[in-house]
Amino acid sequence: MIYTKQKQPATRKRSNVVIAMAFLISVAGIPVAAAAEDIDQMSQFVGLMQNFFTLMDSMYTAASNPEHAALLQMNSLEDLYKASGNLREMVVVYRDIIEKSTNPTVRRLARMRLADALKETGQMTEAIEVLKHAINETIAESNRQ
Repeated sequence: MIYTKQKQPATRKRSNVVIAMAFLISVAGIPVAAAAEDIDQMSQFVGLMQNFFTLMDSMYTAASNPEHAALLQMNSLEDLYKASGNLREMVVVYRDIIEKSTNPTVRRLARMRLADALKETGQMTEAIEVLKHAINETIAESNRQ
């Protein structure tokens, strides 16, 4: 399945701007801007808010797809293990995902990530074997279709 982002209608985008500005004025107590630079600052802030809501919408859409959600989760978990200096633990996680998942896309993603983690932890020979196995699994899957 290929992820495609649907465009928001222009009216929805405009309503997001109006909502963001109304929120700013009511909650933050921002007075209506009189000077051009104040209007420009508010416009920039509203643009940032629109980008934030677009990002949140994209994350929701990605999280609604099991393959995309798995990839996001693997990325986040790997970032945490790297930050803690314990990337070798991610090798165990990827092997667990491969063992438990029946979804071919999730398995392929996990195998590619496993090979990268093995390479980064100095286990080149094993990384090569994992990728060879992944290639064979992908070929077998494509031959069944």
